[in-house]
Amino acid sequence: MALIALCALFVFFSAGCHGKAAVVLIRESVTLTATESCTNGNFKLMTDDSEVTVATSVNGVWEPEKSYKGRIVPNSSSSVVLANVTINDNMLYEFVCSGDVFTLIQLEVIIPDDESVTEGEQVRLKSYSQTRGRAVKFIRWEKDGELVLQLERTSGLISYGTGFEEKNVSLSPDWNQTGDLSLIMQRVRTEDRGVYMCYTEEENGGKRRGNPAVRMEVTKRVPDQITAQTECPTQKMSTWTIVAIIEAVCIVVSAGLAAWYWFRSHRPSVSSGPGAERSDVELQPINGSAPPGSHGDGGLRGSTTINKGGGGGIYVINGDPVKFTTTEHCKKKEATLEHRLTADDTRLVARWDGEWKPGPGYKDRMSPNESVIFNSTNFNDDGLYELTCGSDNITQVYMVLSTNSSVTEGVSVSFPFFSVTAGKRGKFTVERDGKLVFLLDLPSGNVTHGAGFEERVSVSPEWQSQGDLTVTLKAATTGDQGGYLLYVQDEDNAGPRERLSAVRLRVHKRVPDQTSSSPPPVPSVTNQTQMESGPLSACWSAVGLTAAVVFIITVTVCFVIGWFMKTRSSRGTPGPGAAFSSGVGAALLNGVPPRGPPEADEGLSLEGSDAEHNV
Repeated sequence: MALIALCALFVFFSAGCHGKAAVVLIRESVTLTATESCTNGNFKLMTDDSEVTVATSVNGVWEPEKSYKGRIVPNSSSSVVLANVTINDNMLYEFVCSGDVFTLIQLEVIIPDDESVTEGEQVRLKSYSQTRGRAVKFIRWEKDGELVLQLERTSGLISYGTGFEEKNVSLSPDWNQTGDLSLIMQRVRTEDRGVYMCYTEEENGGKRRGNPAVRMEVTKRVPDQITAQTECPTQKMSTWTIVAIIEAVCIVVSAGLAAWYWFRSHRPSVSSGPGAERSDVELQPINGSAPPGSHGDGGLRGSTTINKGGGGGIYVINGDPVKFTTTEHCKKKEATLEHRLTADDTRLVARWDGEWKPGPGYKDRMSPNESVIFNSTNFNDDGLYELTCGSDNITQVYMVLSTNSSVTEGVSVSFPFFSVTAGKRGKFTVERDGKLVFLLDLPSGNVTHGAGFEERVSVSPEWQSQGDLTVTLKAATTGDQGGYLLYVQDEDNAGPRERLSAVRLRVHKRVPDQTSSSPPPVPSVTNQTQMESGPLSACWSAVGLTAAVVFIITVTVCFVIGWFMKTRSSRGTPGPGAAFSSGVGAALLNGVPPRGPPEADEGLSLEGSDAEHNV
C-alpha cells in the first residue's frame, strides 16, 4: 500500500508510474525489470536520505556504477540482474527515463531459516503470524512460488499442490489459537527441497507473509552399510521355519544319543567267574554321604529473563513465561487487564477479585495470583495490554522468535544477524538474560563489550558494506549458556528494537577425552570387525538360545524314554547270573553284603556265617 501511495505522487509529475514488489533471498540474485524500454534512462537506487545511481543505460547497454561492479549483470535493454544480494539492498528502486520515473520496485530481502533433513524423515517448517483479532481468510504455503497447501478458515477446506497429498503435509492443529502456522511434512522426498513461504490473506484482501521463510535441503538416504553387510540370514525366513529347522536337527542328534545310551545299557558284561555276569551299573551311595576321596561340595572349589526495552515494551521469547509487573501494585476491585486486538476490539486477560483471576481462554496458562503471569506464551500474545486501575496503563509486548544453538565447551559459535547498515544511525546490541554482551555503534564503528565477553565477541568484518552483523562468540563456556537477544535500535533507545531475533544457547560440558589435542585413534581391524559384527552376533545369539532350549527339551524327553525302555528290559526274562545280579543290587540297597550263588550256601560254616553277620 505504501508503494502504491508513493507511486501515486509521481503521477502528477510523469506520464505514468507502475509500482511492484520483488522478493529475494539473501546472497542470491534477483531480476529488476522496467515496464518499458528506455535507451537513455538511469537506474537509481533510493535510500532514506539520498539517491544512489546503480547503473546507467548507454545505447541500450547497462553499465554499473563503481560500487556495483561485479554485482550488476545486464539482462536486456529494460532489465538488469542484481547478484549476491545483501541486506543493504532491501530498499526502493526506480527506473528513470528522460527525467521521468515510470517504474518503482520495492525489493524485500529475506533471511530464511535453513533446514536440513534426510530423505524419508519428518520435518516441521516453522512459521508464525498473529491470527488473533484478524479476519484471516486463508493460509497458504508455497514452495518456490508454487502451491503446497491452502486452508480456508471458514469452511476448513484444504487444497493441495501437485505432489503434496493429504498424508504428506498438514498444519499445526492449534494454529488459530497460537499463531503457529508451521507446516508438518511426512516422508520428505529429495524433490521437496526448495524455499518455503507462508502467507495469510484477510477478508479485506490484505496479504501478510509469515515469519520466517524456510530453505530446506533434503539429503538422499544412503543404505546402512553396516546393516547391509551384517544382515542376519534368519531375517529372510519366518520364525516358525527357523524353529522347525532347529528342532529337526536337535531331534536327530538326541535320537542318536538315546540310541547310543540304550545299546550301552544293554551290552553284555565281561564275566569274572561262574555266575559273575552282571549289569554294568555304577553303584552310588543312597544315604547322601560322598564316596571316599570326594568332597561333599561335589568337588567344586545432569529460562530466559524478560527484558524491558525502549518505548516501555516487554520483549519475550516465544514459549517463555512473562510477568506483567504493573499488576502487582493494582488491588482495585474490578480492575482488569485487557489485550487490545484491534482499535475496536479487546480481550479480557484477567480481573482483580481479591486476586488476579484469569479470563476466558487464559485459564490453562495462568493461575490466580497477586500479579498476572503467563506460564507460557505464544505468538498471538504480541500486542498492547491495557490495565484499568484508576488510570489506564499501557504495556507493549513484543513476541520474539528464537532459534536453538548447541555447542561444546571451548568451541566457537555464531549467531546470524542481518540489518540495513547503509546510512543507518543507531546501535547494534547483543544481550544475554538482560545483560550487555556486545554493543556496536553503527556510525562510528566503536565497540563495547560486556563483563566476561572482552575479546571474545566480534562481528563480520564486512558488516558495514553488506549489513552482515553475524556475531561470533569464541571459546564458549558453560557460563555463556542462556537466551541471547540481538537487535538494532536508535541512538536514544526511544524507538522499538528493529529486526529483533533471539537464540537459546546450550553449552555442553567437554568430557575429559575431548580436551586432548591429539587426533582420535584410528579403530583397529579387530575393533572395527567387532563393531560391524555386533548386529550379526546378536542375530546368532538369538538363534543359539533357541537351539539350546529346544535341545534341552528334546534330550530330556529322549532320556526319559531311554530310561523307561531300560527299566522294562530289566524286568524281562533273566539270563544266566541274573539272579545274582539282582541279589547284589538288593543287598547293597539294604546295607547287606552280597551272597554267592544259591548252590554255594550248602557249604557255608558257622564261622562263615558269623563273619558274614559281623560284616
